[in-house]
Amino acid sequence: MSVAQLGEPGVQRVTIGSSLAGAALGFIRQAATEMATLGGFSYASQQIPDRGLCQFFADRPPDLA
Repeated sequence: MSVAQLGEPGVQRVTIGSSLAGAALGFIRQAATEMATLGGFSYASQQIPDRGLCQFFADRPPDLA
């Protein structure tokens, strides 16, 4: 379901909880399984290039909390 679809009946806030962390850990598990069982590294084709990752974090304001 998309955010737009949730907004149609009046939803104003969507909380993702730990779903991003769970997705990241799922990817790590798949990568580790591939390395351990197949000796492969195809997961690396989905990585963010270092330059892009640095830019992603540089574009964010500092957390002042």
